Amino acid sequence: MHRIQVRLIDGWVSEFLRRERYPNTIVYEDSSREYKDIWSQALTLTPSIGFPDSFYKEEWERVILTQQVNTRQKYFNASRAGRGVALNRKQRDEIWPVFEEVRSRMHYAGLNQNVVPLRIAASNSEDPVELRQNELNERALVHVAASRAVKGLFVSWHGNVSPFLTGLN
Repeated sequence: MHRIQVRLIDGWVSEFLRRERYPNTIVYEDSSREYKDIWSQALTLTPSIGFPDSFYKEEWERVILTQQVNTRQKYFNASRAGRGVALNRKQRDEIWPVFEEVRSRMHYAGLNQNVVPLRIAASNSEDPVELRQNELNERALVHVAASRAVKGLFVSWHGNVSPFLTGLN
């Protein structure tokens, strides 16, 4: 008799990333005490311009993460379409330290959010079995990224684009 193993995709991805020695822990919104603490500490830097804490978390998810904004200058240039509140350059400059603090604390804590690392399994192997396994792993990671996208999906790559992302060259 054959056994079928049924697993949640999150468990499979976590195991895969551990096996491939991915250095960070993937966290989801408010999924860990450490993540909540990071936000609590960062929100102490909010300027007195009247935005609720939820504004900063939504801005993080909908602008900073989706557009991979990692500098103040990129934030000045980032699209905020659909956010409902217009921000001028001075306001963006005033609130940027909150996001810089979140990013810095997450980095030092070894946490990562909403990032699916593609081509982790890529190797220089000539073994057709290993190459096929790498291809299947990458296909699974692309599927996870696409199926997890709730608010948007930002796709990036380094080097050659994945064959599973046709039309993005």
